[in-house]
Amino acid sequence: MLIGFLLSLTGNMSAQDIKSNDTTDDNSRIAIKLYNESLKQCEDGHYNEALSMVNKAISFNPELTQAVYNRGYIFLKLNRPDRAINDFNAVIAKDKKAKAYVGRGTAYFMKKDYTKANDDFSSAIALDQTYAEAYYRRANTLIEQGDEQGALKDFDKSISLRKDFAPAYNDRGLLKLNQGDFTGALSDFISSTTLDPSLVYAFNNLGKVHEVMDDKESALDDYTAAIKVNPKFSDALNNRGRLKFETGDFEGAVKDYTRAIGINASFKYAYNNRGNAKYMLGDFQGAIEDFSAAISIDPEYGTAYLNRGNTKEMRRDEAGACRDWSKAASLGVASAENYVTNQCDK
Repeated sequence: MLIGFLLSLTGNMSAQDIKSNDTTDDNSRIAIKLYNESLKQCEDGHYNEALSMVNKAISFNPELTQAVYNRGYIFLKLNRPDRAINDFNAVIAKDKKAKAYVGRGTAYFMKKDYTKANDDFSSAIALDQTYAEAYYRRANTLIEQGDEQGALKDFDKSISLRKDFAPAYNDRGLLKLNQGDFTGALSDFISSTTLDPSLVYAFNNLGKVHEVMDDKESALDDYTAAIKVNPKFSDALNNRGRLKFETGDFEGAVKDYTRAIGINASFKYAYNNRGNAKYMLGDFQGAIEDFSAAISIDPEYGTAYLNRGNTKEMRRDEAGACRDWSKAASLGVASAENYVTNQCDK
């Protein structure tokens, strides 16, 4: 089971409004007006437009520190961490605020420089020990550094400071799920989805823990809830398709896998899974095409070779089946070795 942690850009990372007054000079008034217009674009998710506005604001008043900070935040949203670091460096040089360290730490996290990220989140906590966002972000960094117990303590602290912190509940739930604490994970995912019904990943993760606890009916409902929040969430579509397959609804599984592939054309697992569903429906040619598509995406995908070999055998293509089983065995698929030993000529 693949687990992915959600590092959200929420909470104290949000932009802040600035008002002008009668004593402000012309350039500063123009800068503040442009800056405030950039905030509106941010709120609507129009980050390129927001960047254009805030750049103009800074050109009129380079000393508008809040605008430089928020430009760094916009660069994070645009997945441009190096530019974000430059802006947060400028802010920190003028005023060592906790939020600027969190911003820079987030940029380092995006660059997978977890040592620097940890240092920045720790600096933010030293400046403000009530900063829930800093504990949350350091927790995710500690996970990447292999310190799960330290991460759990930081998640706990973050949640104790901010009882409605839905992403923190979600990520703590993932950590508990990885540690085998299924009851604790279930409780956290329920809290996360209750606090923020739009947090699509939390519904998907709730489905995962219900699966582990062998409650497939609830898991199916969870994946459906995730898809309702975001109809283009390919992971949830793949997961729901897999559950439909396991309960014998092969046609329903094909439909979900097809939707997932339509959203993510490089989703190798969905191609492989759809191939399995088509196999069960007797569509061997369609199955072979799907396994071949998965292999073209990842030529080292051993399971797809195994499955394609099994399908070729059903079509009486023993030579083709043996070639695929041999390839799967070379990639470490243990069950493929039995096919090669028992059914293929040496």
